[in-house]
Amino acid sequence: MSDSVTVKVSDEDYQKVLKAFKEIQQNDQEIDRTILNNPVSRVLQTRTIWNKQLDASVTEGLVSFDGEEPAWIPMRTIQGIYSYLSKTLNSGQI
Repeated sequence: MSDSVTVKVSDEDYQKVLKAFKEIQQNDQEIDRTILNNPVSRVLQTRTIWNKQLDASVTEGLVSFDGEEPAWIPMRTIQGIYSYLSKTLNSGQI
């Protein structure tokens, strides 16, 4: 049998963990909307990392265009690029 470990966690730390889980869930939902609503999506994989500067979890997508080496880019940036392209193409400003 395995030994169980009991640990006391402060309420502040517990709230941080809950916040991180909620952010991960929201990021996953945003990813699904971005990929499913975009037929030309170039996202090969996704990952969620913790950003110390933002003190938040950030979801990144692995993207590659025209055969170059893939790079990890925040999903919010990818969404911004697609939004910009959509507005530009729909308004005829190229």
